[in-house]
Amino acid sequence: MLDATLNGGYNGDTMTFPTKQNVHYTGIENEWRVVEKFRNNGNLFGLGANLGELMGVEHIGGTKEKDDMRLHYEKARLGVSIKRKTSSAGSFDYLNSSAVRRLFDPYLTDVYPWIDSKSGAYQEYAKENRVRKVSTKTGKISWEPSQSAKENVIKPLKKEFLRLVDVALDAVPSNVLDDLLREVFEQEKLKQQLMIVSHFKQEQDYLFNISNHPIYQHLKRKDCVHVFKKPRRPSASRAIVHGGSNDTNLRLRVCLNNGMSSLLAGKEWSANSSSALCIKFQQDSPMKIVEDLDSRGLVTVEKF
Repeated sequence: MLDATLNGGYNGDTMTFPTKQNVHYTGIENEWRVVEKFRNNGNLFGLGANLGELMGVEHIGGTKEKDDMRLHYEKARLGVSIKRKTSSAGSFDYLNSSAVRRLFDPYLTDVYPWIDSKSGAYQEYAKENRVRKVSTKTGKISWEPSQSAKENVIKPLKKEFLRLVDVALDAVPSNVLDDLLREVFEQEKLKQQLMIVSHFKQEQDYLFNISNHPIYQHLKRKDCVHVFKKPRRPSASRAIVHGGSNDTNLRLRVCLNNGMSSLLAGKEWSANSSSALCIKFQQDSPMKIVEDLDSRGLVTVEKF
């Protein structure tokens, strides 16, 4: 794993993992915890043995930055993504909207006009359907969104959006899916990044090089075709399988980055003024990947 790190190193143009507008505070706390661990021990995970002295540690984070942390060693600079897990379930994201959109947009020709037609369309409705609230502590009167009026609009429109996306996903052929995977996992050079998965119940940090993710081996094989697993009911996401049935634990999801409320009525119903289409790859069951890599000696573990 360390040799692979030296071959790549940190590249300022390299893309890393999910950038979300609403970052959980506990996630930020964990990033700072890992940063402080490196500042107190330059040879954490044994990185210093091959890379020399740790000259500096940067906490990056933020919605527009690519890395959560950057490590400046004598021989290399490394971009690191830090994920917080409290169980083996859940997911995290690999995001590359620009590359994915270029290849995926032709299948969303019905989705974009629908979004445009709904953008801000219910702002006046939201204003007209406010309810009077009186504070029990101060007696102050305020006018707030009617939750029932909001749900009456949002529920059927969510179903419309889901149906349109479901049709779009059904139309994506396997060769386009393979191209999407290559764009995200190869051409954007994710393989140069390190990932740390912090498992809070186990109180352990797991470090691995993303280039060791099984998807890279799949993409090298010409006979390994990736397809979407058809869900039992309409869905805005698809699990990705290869070889007909083998699960990659990857998923492509299409959603609105700030939700339906923001799209329909902006700040009348939400903290955000708008919402846009978001296309992303997710890692389902991330600890399965960690366990698989660990069984092959590709993971380094440190206790909290």
